[in-house]
Amino acid sequence: MKDVKSFLELTDEEKWSVLRWRNHPDIRSRMFSSHEISLEEHLAFLNHLKSDPTSLYWMVGDQGVVSLKRLDKKNGNAYLGIYKNPADTIKDSAKELMRVLLSVTFDQLNLHTLKLEVFSDNPRAVNFYNKCGFNQEGRLREFIKREDKVWADLILMGITRAEFVSETDTTN
Repeated sequence: MKDVKSFLELTDEEKWSVLRWRNHPDIRSRMFSSHEISLEEHLAFLNHLKSDPTSLYWMVGDQGVVSLKRLDKKNGNAYLGIYKNPADTIKDSAKELMRVLLSVTFDQLNLHTLKLEVFSDNPRAVNFYNKCGFNQEGRLREFIKREDKVWADLILMGITRAEFVSETDTTN
């Protein structure tokens, strides 16, 4: 696995790479905010991260981005974010991105639970998260109004520290 680098430490070239990845149509279409992000908006977001202790973002080599949002250290939980570099062709790189994120979550930050929300019309992602040990915990019906003005359901999924440890033990 390549270097894991905080968004707070990105070079200008890396900031551009992240912006290109995030603005790729395949990535944008699966985000809550699917508009094309301007450079100014991107730089403002990166600057905001300096004062937001509830959001942590990392660039993982040239493979993709992982993040923890809504980080609640008191209750030991957070929500994940993950997307691959759309040009990445390395087999299983999404799994490697997830391994990095789960390791940070449970081994380094010592959190108890990791959650995610995924659009219900993205069965490929739901299947991926299931394979990574996440369980479906609920459905938020017509919860997000997409930019095309269509309401979308979200599936809520989660994994606990014990499930992660158990999953790790069975894959070794």
